[in-house]
Amino acid sequence: MVVGLAFGVACGRAPEVAGDRPHVVILMLDTVRADHMSVYGYGRPTTPRLAAFAEGAVTFDRAQSAGLWTVPAHASLFTGMPLSSHGADAAWIWLDDRFLTVGEWFGQHGYDTWAFSANPYVSESSHLLQGFETVRLSFRGPDRDAAALETTAKLDPSDASTELSPAWAGEGPGWPRHITHAKDGGRTAATALLKHLDGVGDQPVFAFINYLEAHHPRVPSRAAREAVLTPEAVAATYVHDLSLRHLMGGMEGRLPWTDAERAALVDAYDASLVDLDAAVGELLDGLKARNLLEQTVVVVVADHGEHLGEEDMFDHRWSVRQPLMHVPLIVSAPGLKPGRRGDVVSTMGVFAALTELAGLPKPPTPHWPSVLGSRTGAVVAESGAPVPRLPWVEALWPDLAPRRWNRRWQVAWQETYKFARSDDGVVRLHDLATDPAEVEDLAADRPGLADAAVRAMVAATRPFPPYDRQQRSPMDRPRPALTFDEPMAGQLEALGYAEPSP
Repeated sequence: MVVGLAFGVACGRAPEVAGDRPHVVILMLDTVRADHMSVYGYGRPTTPRLAAFAEGAVTFDRAQSAGLWTVPAHASLFTGMPLSSHGADAAWIWLDDRFLTVGEWFGQHGYDTWAFSANPYVSESSHLLQGFETVRLSFRGPDRDAAALETTAKLDPSDASTELSPAWAGEGPGWPRHITHAKDGGRTAATALLKHLDGVGDQPVFAFINYLEAHHPRVPSRAAREAVLTPEAVAATYVHDLSLRHLMGGMEGRLPWTDAERAALVDAYDASLVDLDAAVGELLDGLKARNLLEQTVVVVVADHGEHLGEEDMFDHRWSVRQPLMHVPLIVSAPGLKPGRRGDVVSTMGVFAALTELAGLPKPPTPHWPSVLGSRTGAVVAESGAPVPRLPWVEALWPDLAPRRWNRRWQVAWQETYKFARSDDGVVRLHDLATDPAEVEDLAADRPGLADAAVRAMVAATRPFPPYDRQQRSPMDRPRPALTFDEPMAGQLEALGYAEPSP
């Protein structure tokens, strides 16, 4: 029963849609930072379709990711639990079977569960998609050819900027040709989901799509580049080295980036958001054409953001700065009054919100409070086992300092303050209202605030039991990248997640 929801959700009964329950769709914009989306005030029109959609939805202006890379961030969103409780991280790339996921909960309550993923880590490799009856992948199976056509249609013969580009002649791990470029599958996902919805009859569907357009190697279409860039900037995105090798070399201080290269990196990222926005718009159009859009719960969210050269940081996984942690969150549902929310919320609160909006009972396991409610405690995020350097990075530069990125982090947001501490003694405190770039560290001058943040962090995580590896079942076993079939292993290499195959 839906009770006590904000923004005017009807109380006392679930929406009378698809078997008296609404369809539910989660659109995961992998690697999308909120501050580069026009729906969040960015100066370029990178997300016009999402901006239009948000006019009829609740837009959260200060949503924070629970994790800083794919696996822990997805696991926290699906379980409503912090990393220290679910345990899925760099040391254990697996979500144990005992944890209840939002897909399982909806499946147990009569929903047809369906997922599409373009990210190899959101697949059977990590068990993140447990509970989804149907799983479709852009890089393998019946959707591979369509995703390959979708991706290759964007490629310009003159593009030499990334490992996936036709004119690429750089060094470092390349994009394996055997996967036929099946990376960007947003439109393929829309077609597959709409076809599935056409065939389910009255059964409600719980669907999830992972979009990889914004993840490197980025190959936005020329039309997307021209939509937000000058002709000179478009040309620059094709010639500058924006490869993973250059990103990693820049972050390690071994391959310096010029101002022109940094500008081209930002430009290519922004253009990739235009393509992503169009793919999401195609799905929204399909739902509207079927008279389903206003009768479906739709959540637009990201797992994490991306560093684009701030403080010489690139990629993700390596820090807890706001370019990684501040993510989009937009929720539309029958009866949900549109508006903008300025309070801090966590992506962990999506699970509880969806159960409320669909009229399902509360799950029996501990879970983060709903993003639709109001709370006064801290919002937290964690990194578990440090994410190691890529092996080929260590091989290229064997003299690198071993501990530079080898940190565990805990973060707390409360009111306008952000507190972060690492396991090797780094402590930072920032007032994001006056210092959004996190330049001025207040920890030494405001020890009382720092101590209060620690107490709030402890209180926020107290309801969640610590992860216990002794409770793993015999089936709980991460699949190392090199034991995947060849297409999946190749895609992981190119995305910067695995050591190249011998």
